[in-house]
Amino acid sequence: MATTTDQPTTTTTTAPTTTTTTAPTTTTVAPTTTLTIPTTTKGTTPVPTTTEPTPTSPEGENLPCNITEKTWVKTVLSMQLWRNRLDIMMRQNLSKGLTHALQRAFNDTNVYVQVERDLCSPHNVTLGYYVASGKTVYIASVVVETMNAYGFDKVLADIRQHSPLVKAVLVPVAPWASSLSVHLQLKTGKAQ
Repeated sequence: MATTTDQPTTTTTTAPTTTTTTAPTTTTVAPTTTLTIPTTTKGTTPVPTTTEPTPTSPEGENLPCNITEKTWVKTVLSMQLWRNRLDIMMRQNLSKGLTHALQRAFNDTNVYVQVERDLCSPHNVTLGYYVASGKTVYIASVVVETMNAYGFDKVLADIRQHSPLVKAVLVPVAPWASSLSVHLQLKTGKAQ
C-alpha cells in the first residue's frame, strides 16, 4: 500500500480598502445694508401727528370702515356681579366665550368679537359688540340669523367654557340699536 500526502495549501485574501476625503466647506454671509432716503417738503407747515389707538382685534389691524352702533349686536347674560361692573378678566372671558360661539356658528375660525360696551346690573350683563372676520364686519341681521340657526343652548355652553359664572343667556342676540321705522308724518296748519 502506498500512502500519499498532499502538501497543505495557503490562501490569502485581501479586502479592498476605500479612502474618503471631504473637502472643507466655507459659508460667507454678505452684510445687508438698508438705505433710507429722507423726504423733505419745502414751503409747507408740518402736519400735526395723531396717534391712533391700538386695535384690540386679534388680527391687530384697523378695519377699513367706521364701526357704528348700527353694526353692533347685544347679548344679555344672567350672572351675579359684585359692584355692578365687570372686571377686565371677566370681560375678556365673556368676549372669548362669545368669539368661540360665533366661530362655531359661522364655521369660521377667523371670526372674532369686539366688545364695545357693557351695561351691568346686579343680576344681568348686556354686552354690545360687533362681529368681524379679517376685514369683514358682519351686519347685525346676519349675526342674529346665524346665532338663531346655531341654537341658544349651544351659545350658553360655549360661553360657559370661558365664563362658568354665566347662569343663563336671557337674550342670545339682538341688534343693539332698534331699526327705525319710517312713519308718515302729516303737517297740519294754515298754508301761507
